[in-house]
Amino acid sequence: MGPRLLACSLAAAGVLWSAPTRADCTPAAVPAGDPALVRSLVERLNGHGIETTQLAGCPIMAVKIQQRGTQIHVALADAFQRTSERDVDDVATAAAIVESWLQQEIDDGGFTLPEHHTARSGIAASALSSLGTNATTWVGGSLAACVRLGPTCGGLLARGELDTTATGTTATILQDSYAVTGFATLDLPVQLGSWVLVPGIAIGYGYLHTTTHHRDAMNNPLDVPTADHELVAGAHAAMSHAWTEHVSVFADLWTDVAALRSDSSAGPTGAVRLSLGLRVEGR
Repeated sequence: MGPRLLACSLAAAGVLWSAPTRADCTPAAVPAGDPALVRSLVERLNGHGIETTQLAGCPIMAVKIQQRGTQIHVALADAFQRTSERDVDDVATAAAIVESWLQQEIDDGGFTLPEHHTARSGIAASALSSLGTNATTWVGGSLAACVRLGPTCGGLLARGELDTTATGTTATILQDSYAVTGFATLDLPVQLGSWVLVPGIAIGYGYLHTTTHHRDAMNNPLDVPTADHELVAGAHAAMSHAWTEHVSVFADLWTDVAALRSDSSAGPTGAVRLSLGLRVEGR
């Protein structure tokens, strides 16, 4: 949901909610978005006795409805600043969701947000820092993309890192290292109020290049490079929050391990990584 629309809707909802609630208040939902979809949703809600305009002294629910490909995207925000989003097949289903939420408010005095999957296709970029199993610290970045597959999001991730040589074994020897990794990923996003929890798994190929610097008997520089090819498996959990309608910010905690290595003489066998980034989302 667009932040400006959401902010305005919630502000209006907050004012109305703070005023004395009249005994004759009826369920109210105020739709916005694609004009044709709004008209159709208004007709259906009015037909079920639900107000679609603001009533003084009564709380409202803000609803945004948009066409996204073959599906209709519905974003809801109540007077308590709780939000949720759904992709549905038609306006009738959207109206049923709105009516169900309003009925919960009447019966329970508040919403019990249904946990549901909210996978959206998108691309992401992040900066990261990691701690290896040999106590080395690394910095780098990653690029990722995924495509919605039902409730999941399947995609690819590319990551590049440099050893800082500030800690661990490389803090006491002259050694430079970099690593690149490519993953196939599968995530299962879950809506938690206005946040999205994104757990996932990954498997891929890693390349670790290390150059150790020595001096020969004549005190001339002597560099010894090594290359390690790895089968890498990992898991992660991210927390994402909408910044704008199509851009989210996220923090992502990873752990992965090199299950198979061609040369285990240098570098960590696994690491814990924390990344911060932005994700541009489609539907």
